[in-house]
Amino acid sequence: MVFEVDLTQQPDSVVAETQTIQKTSIFKRLRNKIRIWQANFEKKPFSHKITLLFLSLSVTALGSVALIYGFVLYTTPPHEPLDATYQLLEVQTQKQFSFSTDLPTPPSVKDKANPINGELYTKEQYNKLLKRKPLLVIIENHVDARPQAGLYNADLVYETLVESGITRFLAVFWGKGAKKVGPVRSLRTYYIDWSAEYDDPPIANIGQAGYEPLEEVIVPEADARSYIQKYNVKSFSWYGRNVYWRETDKVQQGIAWEHVAYSDTETLWEDAQSLGWVGPPSLTPLKFKKDTSKENRPLSQNIEITFLSLGAVTYKVEWKYNKDSNTYLRYLANAPHKDENNGKQIKAKNVIIQYCNYHQTGDKNGRILFDTIGSGTVKVFRDGKIIEGTWNKADRTSRTILLDDSGKNIKLNRGQIWFEIVPVSGNNVLSDIVIS
Repeated sequence: MVFEVDLTQQPDSVVAETQTIQKTSIFKRLRNKIRIWQANFEKKPFSHKITLLFLSLSVTALGSVALIYGFVLYTTPPHEPLDATYQLLEVQTQKQFSFSTDLPTPPSVKDKANPINGELYTKEQYNKLLKRKPLLVIIENHVDARPQAGLYNADLVYETLVESGITRFLAVFWGKGAKKVGPVRSLRTYYIDWSAEYDDPPIANIGQAGYEPLEEVIVPEADARSYIQKYNVKSFSWYGRNVYWRETDKVQQGIAWEHVAYSDTETLWEDAQSLGWVGPPSLTPLKFKKDTSKENRPLSQNIEITFLSLGAVTYKVEWKYNKDSNTYLRYLANAPHKDENNGKQIKAKNVIIQYCNYHQTGDKNGRILFDTIGSGTVKVFRDGKIIEGTWNKADRTSRTILLDDSGKNIKLNRGQIWFEIVPVSGNNVLSDIVIS
């Protein structure tokens, strides 16, 4: 006989005891199943065990990822919707880039040397220079002519005596010009000889040394007027047009009329062009080199020149070497010699003392002569050092070359060159020169 027990009709204590027996029975059954699974697992081949282990780990990893992802979603605050409205912008037409035409132009290389002073130019710059001849300007050095205009920009300058112990300049322009040059003064024959080295260039001068037919003493070698005719010198004073002006305000300040005449290189070159005095010039270049490195330069070098020992202070020239710029700074009458155009002190990369035989003509004007053709002693100053040698000029149109004691060409630094023409009579130097 089977009895059915209705738990709902049993007392609470009986119900509780019955539930405990059921729970215990469930635990035992689960434990027994685990034991059975373990026993079966131990009986399985090793490869099956590895497979089951891998699957278990995979399920565990996926579950962990799912939990983390769910946590992130749960803890992340809600996002506000983005404004999806758009505004059309005006499109401007852009130039299409072309590798053949729009690449930036590389910087031009300065590899064309000025044959006068060695300065370097680009091919384009050099080709423009070839269209003109060098331009020479006679600039005076009277006290009332100072400060002169244009000397700072000259490629090369000659300084030498004229009459009465006064010096004068022959400035050579080609690579650069000057907005104002002067004061312009008269020509001498030895200036014409030096100018001939630059392929028959135009010369800016106002007047020239000459003789009247009835003068008692006439020295043909000093007659610049006959030189101009003989050699067909391209003198603006003779063949040029209105290329000069005089600064009347300086006259009002008490400066004499002959000390206030000026021109500018652009006007002079334009006039030369109209007269057919054009390039390209045929020039014999000097020899040039790179500057000596700063660590190999001396701290100082000074050069003092007093021409003919006359006007000791008034025409005293000094060149003081500057190590940093590797240039010689010019002083005149114990003061910095500055250019009127820019107020800058004149400086040179090379200073050359050229000793030339000197003669007095004995005429009424006290004119003098220098032997410009032949050879003589020279002292070259560059890089703060001195090189002694000789100068040679084969004939009137030949370039003066500079040789050291071994007969090799003396190489100069690229930049402005100053020739200081010092008078010599026999074995006597007719100037005071101090080098320190």
